[in-house]
Amino acid sequence: MAGPEAGTSKLPEVTSIVPTIKDETYINFSRKSATEGPTFVHEHFVADLWIVYAIDSTDAILTLSTTQFVELKLTLGELKHLAIENLKRMLPPIERHGEGPVYTLTAGSDYVASLLLFEDLWAEQAEVVDGEIVAAVPARGALLFTGNKSSHAILELRQSVAQLTQTSGYLVSTTMLRRSPNGWKVFS
Repeated sequence: MAGPEAGTSKLPEVTSIVPTIKDETYINFSRKSATEGPTFVHEHFVADLWIVYAIDSTDAILTLSTTQFVELKLTLGELKHLAIENLKRMLPPIERHGEGPVYTLTAGSDYVASLLLFEDLWAEQAEVVDGEIVAAVPARGALLFTGNKSSHAILELRQSVAQLTQTSGYLVSTTMLRRSPNGWKVFS
């Protein structure tokens, strides 16, 4: 994902704004200095994961600059809702793969990690696991999940995350998350 084009003041089409999931390292690497944050719109999601708002175009995925965000005259809540709805419209069908106890979700390759933001999706997935959902997004195109009641399933999930971390590009995070009634929390 590229930063905003230098010198561009053009406002993006609001229908092209999408949420991406990045880790703390990405945010820290993008800081202008130790005291100044990145120049793109982002918000903390959970643990070491952040939502970074982007503009999806046919040529590239660019971050949404704070200047563009101000000019759009949206609140952060409105932006989040708009971006999630845009992504739902843009993605190919979401598919669940696996025989259990560990499953993967796919929906193209660029925004699979962002499926964590689809509240309605997780009610469906809860029906196939034993207990609360435990999920991880080790890479941009990999979202794995299982239930928390099986220690075997948790071990298998950890091993899959470790393997993907070694073999995948566009790494996101090895943090495992638990789906609670109040949203995602760190799984321990």
